[in-house]
Amino acid sequence: SNDKRLECAEAITRNMFGSRSQLIGALAVTTVAVAAAAAFVQDSSVWRLRRRRRFKGTDDDDEIHVAFLGNSILYFNDCPRLVENMLKERYKTEVQNSCLRGGVNLTQLWAKGNGMRNKFAVPNSLQWNRRHDIGALNPQKLLEKHSWDFVVINDHTQAPTRESSKQESITTLEDHLIPRLKAGHMIPVLLQTFAYKVPKMRGTQDLGDIQQYTQLLAEGYNTYCHVIQQELGECRIAPVGEAVLWLHQNHRELWEKLYSWDDFHPSPHGTWLEASILFCTMTRQESPRYNPLWWDSSRYMQPPDQKPLPLPTNEEAEVIRQLACSICKIQMAPDTSLTLNNHL
Repeated sequence: SNDKRLECAEAITRNMFGSRSQLIGALAVTTVAVAAAAAFVQDSSVWRLRRRRRFKGTDDDDEIHVAFLGNSILYFNDCPRLVENMLKERYKTEVQNSCLRGGVNLTQLWAKGNGMRNKFAVPNSLQWNRRHDIGALNPQKLLEKHSWDFVVINDHTQAPTRESSKQESITTLEDHLIPRLKAGHMIPVLLQTFAYKVPKMRGTQDLGDIQQYTQLLAEGYNTYCHVIQQELGECRIAPVGEAVLWLHQNHRELWEKLYSWDDFHPSPHGTWLEASILFCTMTRQESPRYNPLWWDSSRYMQPPDQKPLPLPTNEEAEVIRQLACSICKIQMAPDTSLTLNNHL
């Protein structure tokens, strides 16, 4: 029976290709075609990579690729997806991914990897393959599997303020993050975090009042930026902490609304400020006007055992948006009503 099956297979082959030599020729042509297709895909990937390396934030750009590395300051209210929705208002193609883990500094995030398996396991995160979009497994995979235009990075909320923890983060930057950012020609965006709402809470007795704490954070992130610039040339800081301090000094009612129930995580108001400043910092353009429907795609807002916090009103969101543009020195459209000036 094996001989008969072999004869049958040979007959089918002869009918299709006429002869053994034609079969070999057909296989050779197929091999060449596959190789050519692979080369084309590789060339296309290189072209896309080079194109993204030239990202300038001008009207000529029609796509943007952004990654996020950080902790709960980013995953509360799903800042990555909020930024993604904002970028869709400006770019034809927007690609976003993240590696987030609560309560960690840069060193711990690098060692432990993604911690969102449970928090992001919600209907909003289901993808076409029925898997949950929880982000990349670890920072290594996030940075090595894709070439990003920008990589948003935030450290633990106290790490940049003290010399020992700051040096630990610098070591992680130098040993792990900077080499991969450099290899992929990616631009790091340091998310300057903000002071806690209540001074001296959560072991911050040595960090002073809100203004002093903010200053220490700014100095720490400036140090990170300098270290990165020595290797990469370009590094940007998203000055969220400075914007929060401005509201503390000039618009106390709105400042009160920036914080979650625990007085140090961001509320939806705080995340809208984060996202607006990140948009301005990356694109160097005016951020889009607020759309409350953008929250509908969030994988995580506040802890599920807590009462949901209110979303920004359109007026509050516009004040925050204008502050983000002002802090980032972005010129707004001439028809923009200067809502911010009413609070100066």
